[in-house]
Amino acid sequence: HFPNPFAASGNPYTLQLEAYTLVDGQGTKVAQASLTINVIDGQTLSINISGDLESVIDRIVIEGPLTVQVNETVQMIGHARDASDTIILLPAGALTWSQVSGAEFGTIDSAGQFQGLSPGVARVRLEEPGAGVFAEANITVVSAPPSPPVYKLVFVRDELQNPEVYFMNSNGSGLLNLSNWSGLDEKPEFDATGSRVIYASTRDEGEWTDIYIINSSGTNRRRLTDSPGPDTDPSLSPDGSKYVFTSRRNGNSDLYIGDTAGLEQNITQITNNPATESNPVFSPDGNLVLFTSDSNGTRDLFVYDVNSQTVSPIITGPGEDYDGRFSPDGTKIVFTSDRDGNPEIYVYDINLMTTTRLTFSQSADERPAFTHDGLRIVFMSGRTGNKEVFIMNANGTAATNLTTNTNDDLDPHTPRLP
Repeated sequence: HFPNPFAASGNPYTLQLEAYTLVDGQGTKVAQASLTINVIDGQTLSINISGDLESVIDRIVIEGPLTVQVNETVQMIGHARDASDTIILLPAGALTWSQVSGAEFGTIDSAGQFQGLSPGVARVRLEEPGAGVFAEANITVVSAPPSPPVYKLVFVRDELQNPEVYFMNSNGSGLLNLSNWSGLDEKPEFDATGSRVIYASTRDEGEWTDIYIINSSGTNRRRLTDSPGPDTDPSLSPDGSKYVFTSRRNGNSDLYIGDTAGLEQNITQITNNPATESNPVFSPDGNLVLFTSDSNGTRDLFVYDVNSQTVSPIITGPGEDYDGRFSPDGTKIVFTSDRDGNPEIYVYDINLMTTTRLTFSQSADERPAFTHDGLRIVFMSGRTGNKEVFIMNANGTAATNLTTNTNDDLDPHTPRLP
């Protein structure tokens, strides 16, 4: 607040200015200035103003994608950070993209749309115009692989608030409603060969879900659990004789293993703690169960050793890590994480102990699963406005929508064997 009129004896007056973005009511400071005001005399308001606008952007980060196929067009993702390494929210157009080199391999426009042209390396820049703050990255353009084979696919379609389990081939053929029930059907998974599907449904209890198994042709449905609490997240062992699932039958969300031979056959509890466990899956050799738990305060991925009956962490932050599944050879784990701010898909190499980000989307990408050949990954994404099932190469390129539909399509899965 300044006096009016200004008193010469109060010189100099200093005015601090700060510039903010406004996103959903939350302001983020992006620039600041200090203006010094000097009153020349006490009768006439004649002032000198000096000061420079200084950006608080400390550095710019290009996230990716860093691998693109020939003839593929992707939206590059990048952001600005301040000196405390906090992401700065900027209005559209505040940062601009440009080509540095390699235009014969791929080109980018100012909004960040990159198109792969031929195999090679293109270098791009993201900068704050006029500020001298920028980042550069190499984008590797690779040849497109041969046309993919046709994969078996099972997923949930939420049509008119009636989630149903569907079978479909990845080329869109053979669409079949497997569950045919007016209540809730969820979390379907194939057995190793794709001949059977295990899933959760309210078809007999009404209030909560139990576990069912059915042929992928839609025949021979059998109920596997009948408990006083919800049973869900089922997954079959490699030989199909056992299944692991999540249940609140004893009050807390814990993991159980049962036999597929009959109803409530040899059910054994394998975790028992106050944490919430979910989404268990067997390893390809059947010796481990990978699952999600919030025992550390946030969701992380753990493994249960079937032989030693011990639990160990395997992927722990930063952020929430969940929805993990093994690759067909058991050497990798594909999972969802929000460690970079948005739910995206990552792959963890168990032998190398390295993590690689695969998707770069403004919407959530979740529930990933490898195809039987390990060359591709199915997942669900909201990038088209509603949730759809997508397939992409195992390195994150060439994401393709498999279920173009006005309804939500969820929880995709493919069998481990051809």
